[in-house]
Amino acid sequence: MYEVQAYACETVSEEYQSLALSVVSASWGTGLVIGSALGGFLAQVYIHIFPYLLPCLIISTFAAIVTIACFWIPIFSLWAESHTRIGGLGYTTKDVGTVLTISGLGLLIFQSSLYPVVEQIMGPVLVSRVLGMISIPLLTSYHYIAMLSGITLAVVLNAASLLKNVLSISIDTGLFILQNRAVDQDQRGAANGVAMTLMSFFKAFGSAGGGALFSWAEKRQGAVFLPGDQMVFLILNVIEAIAVLLTFKPFLVERTR
Repeated sequence: MYEVQAYACETVSEEYQSLALSVVSASWGTGLVIGSALGGFLAQVYIHIFPYLLPCLIISTFAAIVTIACFWIPIFSLWAESHTRIGGLGYTTKDVGTVLTISGLGLLIFQSSLYPVVEQIMGPVLVSRVLGMISIPLLTSYHYIAMLSGITLAVVLNAASLLKNVLSISIDTGLFILQNRAVDQDQRGAANGVAMTLMSFFKAFGSAGGGALFSWAEKRQGAVFLPGDQMVFLILNVIEAIAVLLTFKPFLVERTR
């Protein structure tokens, strides 16, 4: 992944780096759309004795060739599939997959068309800062989304999921742009490698920590202060607020050209 990001910056001029990196990010959205459809199609091919062998074989082969960096910690899926009595949505795995597929399609469209224009106007630092600020009230709204039902829930949840994932990957893309501009050409591969290694580490830690946090929050349904999932979204907002703070000087300073 980091070699691709470094190569994307090497093959275009600086004014087109945002477009090049947004295309790399949009590949994730493409995978969500195509992968979901292809997996469902291959699962219909029944092989005697070994059902679902074909999709598992293809996925294993694909995983052996490339490494996919996942950017979601499993909070959304855990929350969406939890029972409504503990603040979840009571969604099935299929429902969650549908929501993520719609989000992936919207992410592909935004990253390949709108993000480069926005980045050229605002710059990567301001884009990441503003989108981080927008993410805070959006995360807060998730608790109240669970109070909806029917078609209203489906529409609002898909809109919130789409917006959240667009914000997250756009912030990532902005940081990748800053990272590649912060070092000389011969250091970009190493810089991207170190960044992706650290990001993968924190994603692994985030996955385990997110699951433990959600499990702990489920036991606090009767708490007086921020019961249940309200505590989860508070902690996520605190982390988001710290990340926004780090986009200001003296924590983040753009390299002088």
